[in-house]
Amino acid sequence: MEAKFSKGTWSVEECDLPITECTRYDIVGENGGCIAETFYEFDAHLIAAAPDMYALLDELSAFLSFKVKDDTLKGLKLNVDTLLSKARGES
Repeated sequence: MEAKFSKGTWSVEECDLPITECTRYDIVGENGGCIAETFYEFDAHLIAAAPDMYALLDELSAFLSFKVKDDTLKGLKLNVDTLLSKARGES
């Protein structure tokens, strides 16, 4: 199944909320639209890195398709494919 998420680089923008005196972190796509928001900076950076992590895992899965010969690599490929499936909302 094809991944369906906002394409491009995601970034984090800090937004001070004067009424609550809190800081909110927006995860913003290339087009400037807000993809997600959180009050935790560490979560914001993890979310913003998700497209890059997905792309790397996808490349690793393709590479392992050619290299799977021993049980260790088979297990790694299965774990990578399971994560990709989870990211696509399949499991």
